[in-house]
Amino acid sequence: TDGVQGGILVIQKQSGANSVNISRAVVKKLEDIKKTLPSDIVISPIIDTSDNIIKTIDSLTRTIATTLIIVSLVVLLFLGRWRATFVIVLTIPISLLSALTYLLATGNTLNIISMSALSIAIGMVVDNAIVVLENITTPSSEAAVRVKPPCLRPTRLPSRLWRRRSPRLPCSCR
Repeated sequence: TDGVQGGILVIQKQSGANSVNISRAVVKKLEDIKKTLPSDIVISPIIDTSDNIIKTIDSLTRTIATTLIIVSLVVLLFLGRWRATFVIVLTIPISLLSALTYLLATGNTLNIISMSALSIAIGMVVDNAIVVLENITTPSSEAAVRVKPPCLRPTRLPSRLWRRRSPRLPCSCR
């Protein structure tokens, strides 16, 4: 451009390689190469895809942290119990750590798709935690209410099937 000669060198990662690590290694190597070149030669990156990846991961990390705070406040507001809120909020980091452990164990990398999936999964985890918590606490709170004992009297059968009279048993269904 402007009558000055130039060249373009494209460095592309292999499939499955970590874009951010490659970009950092290339930038580090370019700094070493710049020291050996004459002063009139300028080397500058035109496109660095790792910037987008880093910004996206930072954004998703902030989203997860914000979600954790908002979920804890909303659950505390609607459930009104700090213990229930603590249980639900505790499920988020446990499930995230489990998912990250699974990714590490299977050899997968933490990329934009997996981070997006984790941020979506937080909503499902919170929803399931609320449902499970309500299913646990509702029966225990209803147990305090006295329930009538079941009727122990046998059903009335035709006389040919029920020859003798059954003894009178105490029951609540009279």
